[in-house]
Amino acid sequence: MTAHVRLLLAGSVVSAFGRGMTLPYMYVYLAQVRDFSPTVVGLALGWLGVAAMVLMPLGGRLVDRFGARHVMLPLYVLEAVAVGSIALATEPWHAFVSLTLVAAGASGLAPGQAVILNDETQDSQRHKVFALQFAGANLGIGLGAVAASFIVDLDRTSTFVTLFLVNGVTYLVPALMLLSLRHVGARKPAPEADPGVAVLSPWRTLADHREFRSVMLVVLIMTMFAFSQYEVGFSAFAVVVSGVSPFWLGIALALNTALIVGTQLFVVRWSEGRSRTGLLAVAGAVFAGAWVVLGTSALGPSGGVVAIVGVITCACVFAVGEMLLAPTVPALVNAMAPDGIRGTYNAASMSVFNLAGIVAPAMAAPLIGYGASGAWLVLVIAGSLGAAVLAARLATVVPSGQNGLASELPAAAPQSQDA
Repeated sequence: MTAHVRLLLAGSVVSAFGRGMTLPYMYVYLAQVRDFSPTVVGLALGWLGVAAMVLMPLGGRLVDRFGARHVMLPLYVLEAVAVGSIALATEPWHAFVSLTLVAAGASGLAPGQAVILNDETQDSQRHKVFALQFAGANLGIGLGAVAASFIVDLDRTSTFVTLFLVNGVTYLVPALMLLSLRHVGARKPAPEADPGVAVLSPWRTLADHREFRSVMLVVLIMTMFAFSQYEVGFSAFAVVVSGVSPFWLGIALALNTALIVGTQLFVVRWSEGRSRTGLLAVAGAVFAGAWVVLGTSALGPSGGVVAIVGVITCACVFAVGEMLLAPTVPALVNAMAPDGIRGTYNAASMSVFNLAGIVAPAMAAPLIGYGASGAWLVLVIAGSLGAAVLAARLATVVPSGQNGLASELPAAAPQSQDA
């Protein structure tokens, strides 16, 4: 791993620290400190997800067009201003404007960082680098949440203002690090087409890439029924159905983060030499197992030992699935993406995660809230297992070089095929 990569990953930890300071308190701040109605807060936070999903493809295209460096540097500044401006949101429309700017900044930062990490590492090291990025983000968010807990005070608006302003400043740290790396993130030209072959637009190239479409379908199903269900579905089931107190839920979430930070490298070492599609299949099976364990937490007395052990065990098993899924998807996406339009591919992949993040809460909240928790549990178990089966079948679709089974990737651009 080069010094450039280590510096970029360190910058990601700092910005994640800032996010961790505000992430747990966004709803509380808007609803209880600024006194916005729950409906307005829900719409505002939902709008953030929609705006991110809509703007992400544009951000990825800008990365391809101008280079990650030239896009990310001004967007880090925009993100700093946008996050800091939430501290001044005294009216609902202020919050909507700020959150829209936050989504605009993230639209280019996320795919841009993925492109840079891909370009600065060899294929054999990419899974490890993306794993470290994921573990570092969890570490930063966890430390930020702990730090914020010593600052925040519901009776003092200034404490929340401090959190958002500090979060904004943390985005300037990775910007300065990237600014110091003068030759990192330059634009890469798209590969020249063979004579007689029509040059397709990036969107058409992506849409015609049958293998990529297949991978994204699996990722959508897995994130919709597993990865994105964790924040709402898992927490709601644990509290509403299993009767676990917020204290034990917090312990479960903390152990999930600690496990990711402490064991991600061990999971990476175990993953070496295994196909990326195979790792996705294992991740789906692990997620299904975690949901089964969560189901057992409701078998004993509400809030009892069985419930507490089941919820904590589910969170720990879920962490294993996260450690398999989170680094594998970007490594696979970047292996499949041609030079020159890699930002577009990364943005498409991240839009899939954003879409699942919008659908998953809409699925979990009404089912669990209106007493159909059993139906929700069956859905997430079946969806996770279905994703695992589909992921295993991807081995016959994805070329071995892109699947992590060869040291060098084929240079050819993806073939245009119909499904």
